[in-house]
Amino acid sequence: MRRLACLAAVVVSVLACVPVASAGAPTISPFPNLDFTLSGYCAFDVNVHFDVNREQMITFSNGDFLITGRLTATLTTSIGTSLTINASSPARGVFDANGNLTVYVMGPGFGPLPNLGEGLFLGDGLVILGPTSVETHGHFVDLCALLA
Repeated sequence: MRRLACLAAVVVSVLACVPVASAGAPTISPFPNLDFTLSGYCAFDVNVHFDVNREQMITFSNGDFLITGRLTATLTTSIGTSLTINASSPARGVFDANGNLTVYVMGPGFGPLPNLGEGLFLGDGLVILGPTSVETHGHFVDLCALLA
């Protein structure tokens, strides 16, 4: 029993001397989604207005980040059509050892996706925006055709 107590005392002493990794607390702030116009992707301009913007950005001490929260937008074309969409995709940004950023967008969203061709796309899935490439997994539809 004395040996077990001695061993426990040694383990506790060693653990007390091990440095504990410390990282600063993440910062949380509103994510500013500002209205804008997309030109050159469809045969018409698409005005994007954010109806609900409750997204926030959590930034970690190493620079990585997470964007999460509710986001809906109304897309209105210069030809008079409109569509309201859910764009509440959480996004995670990760920097590699060389400082290159890769962003993982998971869920519903919209935007240009060069690997799918010319235009704008509305979809639900995983989009990986790497330093030199774009990868998509899921279901994506041609937003220009929906708005035409």
